[in-house]
Amino acid sequence: MRDDQLTRYREKLVHLQAQVMAQTRETVDRMAEEAATPDELSHVPTHPADRDTEGLDSEMTVEANYEQILEDIESAFERIEQGTYGRCVDCGAQIPATRLDVLPFASRCVECQARHEQ
Repeated sequence: MRDDQLTRYREKLVHLQAQVMAQTRETVDRMAEEAATPDELSHVPTHPADRDTEGLDSEMTVEANYEQILEDIESAFERIEQGTYGRCVDCGAQIPATRLDVLPFASRCVECQARHEQ
């Protein structure tokens, strides 16, 4: 991969990392606020186990996804430093630019990613 391409992808990764970190902070702050806010419809204290956990579960799933994306971005930075960025970690083939444009942290070509997800 050419130096100008690597620079462009590094910039995309830095921008994406900042976005995900900001989103993570917002999610964590919202979860903390919701946990500290008493039930507004009742003056009776609510035990945490009695609260609706569906919203919390989905928030935690989103947070786990953010964490995974941040790990994938860090791995992409490492691949840039090692000179292996843009190559599939499984088969070694060049990852198409169209895939990297959408997922700059992609570590696998489409075929290997599909096998990995099965």
